[in-house]
Amino acid sequence: MSTTPLTPGHTPFAIPELLEKIFAYLDQRTLSSSAILVSRTWFHCARPLIVHELIWHDGWDVDNSERLQKALSRLPWLTRIHWNAIRPDVSDRMKPRQQWNSLIQALGVIQAQYQRQQLHSQQESALHHIHNNFSNNIFSDNSIISFPVQPPAFAMDLDGSLLFPRRTPQSPIVLQEIELSGCYGFHMIPSLLPNLSFLIKLTLRFTDSFRLNLSGIFEACQKLQDLNISSEERAILEGPWVNQHVRHTPLPLRSLVLSYTHFNQLHLQDLLTLTPSLKRLKVINPLQEYGSLRLSENRPIYNAQELARHINTLPLKLDHFHFTGGLNDITTQVCPNTSERTFWREDFTADMEKSIQTADNVVTSLELFFNQPSDYKTLTSTLHRFLCSTPHLLHLKAPQLGYQLEHMDLHGQLAFTTTLPFDFLITTRATAAMVPTYYPGIWACRNLQTLHLRIRAPYDHTDTVRPLHSRIVFGYIARVCPNLRDLNLTNIRNSAHCGAAVDLRLVGGLCLLGCLQHLERLVIGYWGQNVVVRPLDVNWMVNEGRTLERRQERKRVMAWWTGLIQTEDSIRALPSAKRAKAPMLFDWRRAAQEPGMKASLQHLGSLLDVQLAIEAMDDTSRWVDGDERGPRWFPVLRYACFANESGLEVPLEIEVKRLLTAKPKEVQ
Repeated sequence: MSTTPLTPGHTPFAIPELLEKIFAYLDQRTLSSSAILVSRTWFHCARPLIVHELIWHDGWDVDNSERLQKALSRLPWLTRIHWNAIRPDVSDRMKPRQQWNSLIQALGVIQAQYQRQQLHSQQESALHHIHNNFSNNIFSDNSIISFPVQPPAFAMDLDGSLLFPRRTPQSPIVLQEIELSGCYGFHMIPSLLPNLSFLIKLTLRFTDSFRLNLSGIFEACQKLQDLNISSEERAILEGPWVNQHVRHTPLPLRSLVLSYTHFNQLHLQDLLTLTPSLKRLKVINPLQEYGSLRLSENRPIYNAQELARHINTLPLKLDHFHFTGGLNDITTQVCPNTSERTFWREDFTADMEKSIQTADNVVTSLELFFNQPSDYKTLTSTLHRFLCSTPHLLHLKAPQLGYQLEHMDLHGQLAFTTTLPFDFLITTRATAAMVPTYYPGIWACRNLQTLHLRIRAPYDHTDTVRPLHSRIVFGYIARVCPNLRDLNLTNIRNSAHCGAAVDLRLVGGLCLLGCLQHLERLVIGYWGQNVVVRPLDVNWMVNEGRTLERRQERKRVMAWWTGLIQTEDSIRALPSAKRAKAPMLFDWRRAAQEPGMKASLQHLGSLLDVQLAIEAMDDTSRWVDGDERGPRWFPVLRYACFANESGLEVPLEIEVKRLLTAKPKEVQ
């Protein structure tokens, strides 16, 4: 028997180039908690892909310059910045500008570091080339003299002086992505561009109107691969987008998304001739004529057919294409194998939904844009049928839709108006007009990862019905979509009357979402909603709320729910004949293939559902020995936003603190 130790051979999973392609499909949790720990090679390949993010709202601590400087000191190690700007008060007009100047100065340091690295890389390449020439052409006898295959550890200037160490895997990660949002600061973008030559992705998402010339962006950000520009009012993109001296230089752009913008289509077509690597092009609801940008009196400013013909003449291989304006029949011609579809409200019809279902390729991503609240009825039913019959869907974004809550009401509880304060329950019959016919159903997309949706209530969302609405929404989503990573339940600005308001109190059942083990981002709340919560309503999400004292506090509250739960059971037992309108009850025989699903949804919408979730959360028998606070609900949640008008996502602990300390008028 041989005792020679076996030497492990090389495997494909030790090749960095292959690992980079594999890691591109992994989520942040897997990269940071698993892949990075396998080996040194995996560590070096996974580390640049892990997002290190800084989120800053210039309305925070405007007098606390120390906090800002501390945040900006992390810039050399960050991969992403999200800077949200608000319109300053007259008395504080200079403070946001001072913060912006601090950001520009910090980015200037990163820009200088990037330029040094570029110079260093060029010098290393030149030295390596010289070494290879010497070893291959000058010296034929390798036994006499040899040169190292790898370049030296330090780059040397021509006079022999040491410049700086070569970049190593331990060096700070260069910033790759910046997102600027809010209603102020867009006019200061030109001052930022000279310090962004290293940038890979740029997102501009403002609520106010603004003007911008894209030529400055493409000239300054020479590595830019992803550009996303949107405005809730109007973004005017002046031209030309490409300067004359770069018209023959290809741009590395791979994704271009323009939402609610106004531009000259010829400028877009000129740009496309310089983007051979472009994979995604989305022009969502381009705004019509605006001043001098109108092409002519007799020619429409946008021509989707002409754009499609222009794209077909170029060597582009788009994975996704959308141009609002009835171009869905050409979309499949431009991108025959696309798995991502985007629709404007008029385009997502029942016929289009059927064509998607029967297409050869599987749609895994669906995005709907919709700005007319009165048109929701047909569209929400079409979307509901699609969700109930599409098991392959991974991403759904329809934040402006107004998805009807009745589609989630599997037990027909919305046939009654229910008041649920903490100490009593009043139930009255609803009028027939208040309960339109919408068929409930269970979505088929169990692996859904992204859900951005606005829920529409059947009648006004006062305190009398808000807890019931919330429990139905939270309970349904938590059980039907257990693999969610990004959940956004909000409504659009100035349209609060079309969204079902949520209840963040304990009685509203937010804790039902706590079982989502993969959830990383959570946004819940509606503009104009006045939110008042107590510590016991939300502290269960953080360590402070999992102590023995807090668990006992929740137990005392639930003791008051016994009578309410009994009343709810009586309501459910009422025959349809005694209801004002018989609800459209779900036929559970259609869910026979998923018996576990039926059991998990049997208490949907009831207060008992919330009580069982809290009891499971506080059950110490399930805790690991030595763990005094129990398992964490939302175990991987990174960012959250609850009823905050800024819409800014921050770490969960910070958001819970803001929710508890803000005045009611500030949390809306």
